[in-house]
Amino acid sequence: MTKVSVTPTQFRMARAALLLTVRELAEIAGVHRNTIIRIEAGEASHGPTVAAVQRALEEAGIMFLMPGETHGPGVALKPGVAEPRRVPGATSASESSDGGIKARDPELAAFWEARPAGWAELSEEGRRVISEAAFGDALVMEDSRLPG
Repeated sequence: MTKVSVTPTQFRMARAALLLTVRELAEIAGVHRNTIIRIEAGEASHGPTVAAVQRALEEAGIMFLMPGETHGPGVALKPGVAEPRRVPGATSASESSDGGIKARDPELAAFWEARPAGWAELSEEGRRVISEAAFGDALVMEDSRLPG
């Protein structure tokens, strides 16, 4: 396991590749879920904390790819690591009893809902990634549902 400088995008990509929620990765890494959210948003975090999250992802089968001549930074599953599978319906967005969308990761949804200025500063891709993490890949949020 070589210490490499991992980008916030790579942390999001790695978590997505392993089909982990923010809460699950936080438990595996031994950090608070808000720490994962901050790291993935590119906010400052202590080096040992970032290293713990990186180590947890690597131990779960992630290989961080540094920029090369033919690609930018990325992630891959280590050779021999089986592609993760979720139980059907376990992590997808679902309808609540009032007809609205039920958050898959309510803490992540609440974090960004409480920070409309930060949400507005995110790129469209950043908002898409966070929306998928909070609500599942089946969700296409309407502008009226977005914070800010």
